[in-house]
Amino acid sequence: MLTPLTACRLLKRTFRSLLALSFVFFLEHSAAAQQNTVTVLPQAMQTVKGWGCNAYFAAPKIPDVVINDLYKHLGMTIDRIYLDHNDGLNDNGAVNPMAMDLVCNKISLLTRYHLRYILCSWSPFVGMKNPPIVASANLRIDREDAFTNYFVNICKFIHNKRLPLPIAITIQNEPTNTATYDSMHFVNEARFDYAQYYRVVEALRRKLDTNGFEMVKLLGPEDGAYDTGKNWGCSMAFLGGNGFPAFMSDPKLDSAIWGCSSHSYNWGGSVKVLKQWAASCDMWHKDEWMTEYSYIENGEKDTPTIDIAVMSARRLCSDMECVRNNYWFWWDGYAPGIAPNEVLVADDKEYTRYPIYYVLQKVFTNVPPGSLCHSVVSTVPKFNTADGIWMNAAAFQTAAGTTVLLVNPHHSLPLNLNLQGLQGTAAAVYTTTARMNMQLTCRRLVKNGRVRQIHLPPWSVTVVVTSERKNATESTFGGPHAKEN
Repeated sequence: MLTPLTACRLLKRTFRSLLALSFVFFLEHSAAAQQNTVTVLPQAMQTVKGWGCNAYFAAPKIPDVVINDLYKHLGMTIDRIYLDHNDGLNDNGAVNPMAMDLVCNKISLLTRYHLRYILCSWSPFVGMKNPPIVASANLRIDREDAFTNYFVNICKFIHNKRLPLPIAITIQNEPTNTATYDSMHFVNEARFDYAQYYRVVEALRRKLDTNGFEMVKLLGPEDGAYDTGKNWGCSMAFLGGNGFPAFMSDPKLDSAIWGCSSHSYNWGGSVKVLKQWAASCDMWHKDEWMTEYSYIENGEKDTPTIDIAVMSARRLCSDMECVRNNYWFWWDGYAPGIAPNEVLVADDKEYTRYPIYYVLQKVFTNVPPGSLCHSVVSTVPKFNTADGIWMNAAAFQTAAGTTVLLVNPHHSLPLNLNLQGLQGTAAAVYTTTARMNMQLTCRRLVKNGRVRQIHLPPWSVTVVVTSERKNATESTFGGPHAKEN
């Protein structure tokens, strides 16, 4: 039996131990709280100038619900209209009126939604290529003049229909991609000789100007990746490599190419290349156009739709934070028979919106053109916000407040982080997981530019949108943990 004195000593020891444990817990908790912070830095980077998509591809008839999903609700501001070999009538550069009427119907439709567009050619009339096939083949040197006339004739056709002209034209989609579908190469490009491409771009610029189409700009080179270091997927190599020396040696080429465009597929590129592409565009004062991405990095066809959303969101973060694009396009909105990796809306009876649709919609609608992309830093372990091919955060300052895209790249580890550097007084937190699509999971007050303890479920995408809300308090705003379904 314990004596009173022994019991007192034991109680004191127990108290000291509990006090020590409490102090250690406090220190660890404070350290963790300091570690798990994502900060939106005050330095603005590039201006966001447009969000795009090839709204529908190889689809002869589009249901009204899909049109509304893509043109009205998605938040895209620019359509990327596809041209194929059917749009040309012959190898002299004439257009096929029946095929171009379909293009004009699409232009007429998108203008009702106050959207702009660019034109991109996959293949001209097959007679312009050697051999004369739909699939990949070289542009004939003796048809270069006809090829450039073809684009001028397209502009004339659209103008005569009293429809708005494109913002810009890309003369060839992924020129180094050897494909069985509509495609075209330039002579000697496999030897890194792009002289034919330069001739064609410069000639088309002259002809557009001569015919009164100065407002129609040219984008290029629009290959399948920023640069793979190989003779395919090499947008940067098309312009001479790092620093775009082709512009230095050929001022006419510099004048002809208004914006530098590339696709963002990671087919063997590196962070170094991404930064070189960005720096080279800045050096020559060219807007950066990322005109195609979908999650088909390794030819996946049966990827879970949440994986598509998570990985595509990580690529979007990289494209906006590391590459610093002004324009960003998803590949395809809707196309019957195409795998979910490539489209936003399913070809089923319900025209189901895939998770990536909801992610892009939340970003596009809350980051209008004119918003500024800001750098993001993080103290969260294994949560990359530094330059990388796959990144986990991107931030935008808008007229309304701050929009932050956050991706938890861990399959089983939830993250709780503090977010700071925000504008506004109120924050809404939206989350996509395998079970919900951009659901409003909580509302919080923004105090001194900071929101505490944002929960990121494992393998998820979260978008935080802040705004000004007058007279907002914890009680009127629903408290720090209020949820709304």
